[in-house]
Amino acid sequence: MDVSGVPVDLGALAKDVAVVVAGVREEDLGRGTPCPEYDVRALLGHLHGLCEAFADAAGKRFGAGTEVDPSAALPRLPEGWRESLPVR
Repeated sequence: MDVSGVPVDLGALAKDVAVVVAGVREEDLGRGTPCPEYDVRALLGHLHGLCEAFADAAGKRFGAGTEVDPSAALPRLPEGWRESLPVR
């Protein structure tokens, strides 16, 4: 929900992310992004972690996933990310 209490539908954006993820090749993971401190691998790891944190927060499962320090180390891209990220 947004601040007005109206549900936010992220379905279309999730489909767009799935298309982008499907196009990422192994050799692309080390390439740069507009965020200087994040290469493609770290940016995908960040997105994967955000999806998990948002799902945890929506389910009121507060803990490590919802309390990540923004200055923490660069996120890791987990094994199986090609399958799990589009679903998240």
